[in-house]
Amino acid sequence: MLYRSENIQIRKFESTFFEHPHIAETIVRNSIWQQIIACNPPILQDELLIQEAFRFVDIFNPERPDIASWDISEGVVDGEKRKAVIMYYYGRKEGRAGDYIRRVRYFPTGDPTIYLHALNRIANRSWNIFLPTLIKQEFRTVLPGPPFTEEELPDLLGSRWRLKKNTDPEKRNPQIVTRMGLLYGKRANLGHMAIPKGYNIRALDEGDKPQVDALLTYYAFNSFRDKSYERDTHLVAVDSNGVIVGLGGLIASANPVSIIGDLVTDPAHRDKDLAKAIVYQLLTEKIPEDSIVVADAINQTSISVFGKLGFKEYGKTFWTVHEKSW
Repeated sequence: MLYRSENIQIRKFESTFFEHPHIAETIVRNSIWQQIIACNPPILQDELLIQEAFRFVDIFNPERPDIASWDISEGVVDGEKRKAVIMYYYGRKEGRAGDYIRRVRYFPTGDPTIYLHALNRIANRSWNIFLPTLIKQEFRTVLPGPPFTEEELPDLLGSRWRLKKNTDPEKRNPQIVTRMGLLYGKRANLGHMAIPKGYNIRALDEGDKPQVDALLTYYAFNSFRDKSYERDTHLVAVDSNGVIVGLGGLIASANPVSIIGDLVTDPAHRDKDLAKAIVYQLLTEKIPEDSIVVADAINQTSISVFGKLGFKEYGKTFWTVHEKSW
């Protein structure tokens, strides 16, 4: 593998652990963000916020429910000092028999050799031989491409993990994602968009849960959580019979970043601009005008949806799901 180097020495390793609702150490948050800035090439601050949107929100939004660990690894590669910052957390997926499901999400930034080394260390630490084999154990990654390539992803975590196979084209693994961003002041040209004829867009309601659960089966990489019913962050599209056929929402935010996600449409109602209408309503009703708005597009259709509303492309990433090799 290209980024496995024998000439690497890890000289320094720091780990910061916190549970968001209980942390008040602003210094710790700012320190982690400064490390991320230092690991990126010199670019405009707005572009950095788009590329690092999820890490930024996880640092600065204390209402985020996840328990996160931050690793700052520093090493020497071919005689040159390099660094990487990694955010990961253990989680449980809501509403499944596998309440014991272990998920580790991994977001790297910085030198690829260093964070590949750290990735394998975290993956091996997360693999648990004592968990019953009937309990699903997953390791999810969010990796930049480049430097990573799709061909090397199956063997990325070594022999203990394998890339989870899925024959459903709607649930491709790895998922190749395009980061989309809308900068300050770019919404002035949105104009007015009418809701497609025969449909209505309204706020999500707790009674929508059965229909929403069914709709989300078309989008395996969704970020939807049951708390979304309480937070007034999501919108649904309904047809003339009141059936929910589309969904989208504000999935995370921390001033000045707002992230749109969970955008999905029933296959029988696609090509009717419902997704575009939902995003338009989110931009005009749910998201502050001074936000930098970020979204991940999973296919050319969603790239087009965001593009028509003024979003620009800011690179690609791989979303992967690995499972235990036995």
